[in-house]
Amino acid sequence: IGGAGGGGTTLTQYGENLLTTYSLLKEEQIKFIENLNRITDLNSGTLKTIRRLSMQISARNQIIGTIEKISLGAVNAEIQMKLKSGKSIISIITNNSVENLGLAINDEVVAVVKSNNVLLSTTQNNLQINEINSLKGNIEEINIDSVNAEVVVNIGNEDKIVAIVTINSIENMGLKIGASVDVIIKASDIMIGK
Repeated sequence: IGGAGGGGTTLTQYGENLLTTYSLLKEEQIKFIENLNRITDLNSGTLKTIRRLSMQISARNQIIGTIEKISLGAVNAEIQMKLKSGKSIISIITNNSVENLGLAINDEVVAVVKSNNVLLSTTQNNLQINEINSLKGNIEEINIDSVNAEVVVNIGNEDKIVAIVTINSIENMGLKIGASVDVIIKASDIMIGK
């Protein structure tokens, strides 16, 4: 607000968005520095140690989710995540991992699963075991080599899960593009990245 004569200034929507974006970037910078300090000593750290921050992994399944629930046990914790598809999955990790990653409700995380830990089913098993995640989807792609096949399943909203199965399984289960399948993953096979 201006002086004795009044007047003043206001921020446009663009200006308000810019300030919000700046605040988010500042928070991410603080998290980055805290993470860097936790995994390396900046005074004596080497490039090899610092490279861990930009490490890529070979696991094909890296799905973004938001933590809905954290249930701590004596040693392990169940982490329930909501995916973009609206479906939820559960990961079992150690309590130490929960603490080291600083996991909290509403955190955005990445669920990481190796494709050979993903099972496919075409039957209505209705598995109700705590350690099993069962997600319905449709086969989007099948890539076959001499022994195995890579099956890409869209579980909704462009969340895709890749499974490696044998060619015999493709034939025996009658898997084809467009077919509906259940993607089954043990909770202990889902790693979490943040």
